[in-house]
Amino acid sequence: MRQLKSLAESKLFQQITDSALKAIVEREARESAALLGTVVSDMPLFTLHDERHILNVIGWMETLLDPGIERLGQLESAICILAAYTHDLGMTLDAEERAALPKDPRYLRHRDRFPEECHLIERLRAEGDHGRASLIEGFLRTDYLRATHADEPATRMRRRIDQIAPDLTYGNFDFREQLKLVAVSHNLPAEWLRLQFEKRGLPWHTAIRPEERINFPFLGL
Repeated sequence: MRQLKSLAESKLFQQITDSALKAIVEREARESAALLGTVVSDMPLFTLHDERHILNVIGWMETLLDPGIERLGQLESAICILAAYTHDLGMTLDAEERAALPKDPRYLRHRDRFPEECHLIERLRAEGDHGRASLIEGFLRTDYLRATHADEPATRMRRRIDQIAPDLTYGNFDFREQLKLVAVSHNLPAEWLRLQFEKRGLPWHTAIRPEERINFPFLGL
């Protein structure tokens, strides 16, 4: 795996010469990294999913692509990077989501899968041992966020991209929905991405401009 110390060292990033697209990638990478730094707040028992993790993902992408990176178009390179930075944003919670989680029906259904842990939490709270109860509750919350961060609705991840990315256009091509699909696809079967493009009436292999084509399912792989 290529070891990257920063995004600037990335061969994929160096493929991008369009100044507007490069600015989008830099901005969204910065915003995503800041959000990913909060994952540990709600998932203290989970492996770190900070920018180091993202740079490792990009390093693996470049290792798998090499020496074919130069054959990728600018938008293909940009989406690889942006998908790496955004694919785990669903592991983050904003203040409103955090406050609503204890009564969220989806979370409560997920929690019901752990009856022994739930009973132990209740007993510990009744005994006044709130520290151990919170630790176990943290495990249940972590498992829920892990399981749902990139499920097919991917509500939190989609919301985060909308929040941090007011402009996702390359020339006249808006690639917001395509990026969301590529990012979600990391948690789903390989054929899912192409089928989703077809279901939504989006071309999955198309020309962005006369001299540049893009293959979204390839990027998902």
